[in-house]
Amino acid sequence: MWRKGSYSIEEVTALVEGYEELRWCDTKAWILVRLIDLRRAMAGLTREHQEAVVLCGLHGLSTRVASPYIGVSHTTVAKRYNQGLQKMQKIMNGERPE
Repeated sequence: MWRKGSYSIEEVTALVEGYEELRWCDTKAWILVRLIDLRRAMAGLTREHQEAVVLCGLHGLSTRVASPYIGVSHTTVAKRYNQGLQKMQKIMNGERPE
């Protein structure tokens, strides 16, 4: 079942960057829903966007530190990270992944 959300880009960023904390929190069902939305959105990204979101968002690396792992400039990593977050927001708000 696809659920249309109303996530802002700030909420998506907070979910990505706070993923580990959410993952181990056992307080409410809404956390589980957000984790499911987050994972579904990650699956809808291209590999390039996934790499940037995982390294910079989930692992908290700076774009300069992440760039050698991906093999592109730090500005390209930053661009991919921001584009990835924007695409995740669209997916989490009901747009079907391409």
